[in-house]
Amino acid sequence: YPEGRAFVLVEVKSALSSQPMTAGEIAVLHFDRISQDAADVPFSAWRDDFVFVPGDKVHETNGPSLAGGFDMTAVFDEPLAAGCSGVLAEQGDWIAGWAMYLADGVLHWVSAGFGGEDEVSAPVPDGTRLLRVQGDLLDDDVEMTVFADGTEIAASRLGRPMPLVWAPDGAFLTVGHARPFPVTDRMPLDIPAPDSMRSLRIRTGPPPEIDPQEEFDRVMRHQ
Repeated sequence: YPEGRAFVLVEVKSALSSQPMTAGEIAVLHFDRISQDAADVPFSAWRDDFVFVPGDKVHETNGPSLAGGFDMTAVFDEPLAAGCSGVLAEQGDWIAGWAMYLADGVLHWVSAGFGGEDEVSAPVPDGTRLLRVQGDLLDDDVEMTVFADGTEIAASRLGRPMPLVWAPDGAFLTVGHARPFPVTDRMPLDIPAPDSMRSLRIRTGPPPEIDPQEEFDRVMRHQ
């Protein structure tokens, strides 16, 4: 235990701080010191701007986290046809995840998790070339707004907050296509995004504040 623990603490410290540390510090380097440095270390890649293209598949640790709010925009080279369908993006599954898709000319943004599914949806005006979904954080909720070519077409509260992560081991984000185990069975799994889809840009807000001790107690609750 002492040798194994010392090795782990040295590795964690080296990842959290550029300050050198000697083996002699292990005796006084407890979790309270690590937590001070870890408070600013993200659970995921806290970049705030991502651009994906159809066919991309990104693991959660390298992709956007929606926990701080988000703004995602799908861009199309040609106007969308009336009644079009297709999967624009999906992350996770029906246990926990989100999806953005078109079904018979209606844009859906769905979040699945404890309590089932919640969504915001709106018919897409003919000729649309830019679809945008914005999620603004409220207390234990998200204010969702949908835009088509810059014009608001729907707004509602999602009814749940955004989690820090969607799965303990990470959930893949796929763009332009769905996975066999979907976020919702209402999504047209066999229909990829329209051929005219050029990109999906996702911008995220700052990570929410966390209490390191509270988070440590939560993840260790079964240990």
